Amino acid sequence: MKYISLNHKIKKRMALNKGYALHTITNTLLVPDSNDPVAFAIQMPKIVEIAGALTEDIPIINEHTWLCIQASPNKLGDGDVSSNLRFKGDNQKNNEGCEKWVDILGRIKEGIYCTSLPREQRLRMYIMNDDGTIDVFNKEKDELTEEKRVLKEFLEYFGMDQEKVKVMKGASEHSATYLADMLSFIMVMESFHNKYSFTSTCAIPEIVKAGDERLKPVEKENGKVWVPVEGNDYLYFTPCDDGKGVRFMTYSSDPNNLYAKLQDLLSLEENEVKADLRMMFNFSQGYNRWSDIWINDIDDALAIYMILNAYSHIELKDHEKDFKRQIEEITSTFFQ
Repeated sequence: MKYISLNHKIKKRMALNKGYALHTITNTLLVPDSNDPVAFAIQMPKIVEIAGALTEDIPIINEHTWLCIQASPNKLGDGDVSSNLRFKGDNQKNNEGCEKWVDILGRIKEGIYCTSLPREQRLRMYIMNDDGTIDVFNKEKDELTEEKRVLKEFLEYFGMDQEKVKVMKGASEHSATYLADMLSFIMVMESFHNKYSFTSTCAIPEIVKAGDERLKPVEKENGKVWVPVEGNDYLYFTPCDDGKGVRFMTYSSDPNNLYAKLQDLLSLEENEVKADLRMMFNFSQGYNRWSDIWINDIDDALAIYMILNAYSHIELKDHEKDFKRQIEEITSTFFQ
């Protein structure tokens, strides 16, 4: 009987704990070697990353927030909007989400970083197999065995063996992922360390209400036709002159750089990229992430494990140990 009970617990623990969640990591360190550390801390930005549809309330955002959004502004006539700017399953949640987005975007004065990599720039595809292995392919469909090894060792380090990957596979509709959220977080790092990787544009947001005659089906280049969801409002953006609308900062550097840093962040060795990640958090008030864990993909959860990995292969200072503890508390909720 004890053996059966243990088996039952293992199966239960292997289930995915799906849901939207606000994850918060607070910097407990007031900057050392400052004449007025409290005043200095007030000037430090709070990093907020929105990585899911706005179905609920999110952290307080003001003009000093370092806001990174996994979305890009679409014009009316483009068809569908970024997935995090809409919610197909519920008209009310979708329409309330549009209002929340307009409110949030209007609060930021210095610029909002768009950290969603366009599909045509996504250079890797990760295929989850029935046996729990994950194959990695480039755009030419060549298998990348070294990157596969690095990913496998990363997953196993955090307890995600082949049996667990089989369970994770259920979070992906097509058993494949771009690991887009992990790349998005690397762009958050780039926004902090290398602002010149981004190009600035301005646009005015407009909520086009359901039933508006301007909401029409749009035929895409691939021949597919996009049809607006009945009852859903849509958030579109009209380009404008600098200073007249919302300023968006869009990543415009070589995406190969992101993939190189991804390998460094997944590796089980300390390196400069991991040090850059910790430095970003050291010089911020903290990190808030609105996530959709296991809902559409596996990459939200893996992005947070990737952050944890940066605190796992070096002797940490006391405040970094506290960061790690907070991240571990978050990852402990991912499996039931």
